[in-house]
Amino acid sequence: MINLFWTFLVISYSIEGERFSTSVLFPSEQQCYSVMNRELLDALYFELLNTYGKNIMMTCQPTPVISKKLIKPMPKPADAD
Repeated sequence: MINLFWTFLVISYSIEGERFSTSVLFPSEQQCYSVMNRELLDALYFELLNTYGKNIMMTCQPTPVISKKLIKPMPKPADAD
């Protein structure tokens, strides 16, 4: 059995030494990284980078909470033709 876990996409940045963060919840770590890799957040990331400087980070943080249990099907027997 494969389990998927709720995962936060966290965007953290600093303003005058004060740390701020915002997050979005996804049903799996894979989906979170997929959003990051499809460049959907680039405009926001670069806007924050240009406004607040290099103290910005975007990451996926899985939680211990299962979002979905995937049951792997039994393999088909080799002689089942």
